[in-house]
Amino acid sequence: MTARPALLVVLGVVVVCGGYCVVDWFASAAHHRHHTRGTACLSNLRQLGAALMEYADDNAGRLPPKGTWVDACVPRVRSAWVFCCREDADRACSYSINRWVEGKAVSGKDAPLPAEAWVGVPLLFDSDTVGNGWNSLGGLAMVAPRHESGANFAFADGHAKRQKPEDYARLTWEPASGGTASAP
Repeated sequence: MTARPALLVVLGVVVVCGGYCVVDWFASAAHHRHHTRGTACLSNLRQLGAALMEYADDNAGRLPPKGTWVDACVPRVRSAWVFCCREDADRACSYSINRWVEGKAVSGKDAPLPAEAWVGVPLLFDSDTVGNGWNSLGGLAMVAPRHESGANFAFADGHAKRQKPEDYARLTWEPASGGTASAP
């Protein structure tokens, strides 16, 4: 009869350990899902940045005029899903264009600045827009840190990167002046 209490103790330990493993697995899966969404958002911004630069190539080096950047990108992307971050599914578009670059010449004979002046200038970013976000523009005040305590940015030189909030103000938002951020 002494084997039965020992069996119950072993069984109890197995159940507790199994429960801990299940809870740990769910926590890990939730973190992985959040990280994957952030990576997908970064990929979306990279594709949209490439679409904007393709638009500029087709239009004498100029970015789309004010209030039309999403409309200009639509025919240049494979899916409308690239306009939506999975962490911000309530809007038609989760991103904004940097208000200081919209409509500017980034290349070609009309470009007021050399190509090097555009390195590190954000084109698009995760934003906290009002309404559905379609064709929104803005600056530092609209950046939305959705992913692992940071926001994703697509830059004029073709790369995309997640930035931490303390780095937002150090970005060169206005390429013409080479200045840092200022609130919209």
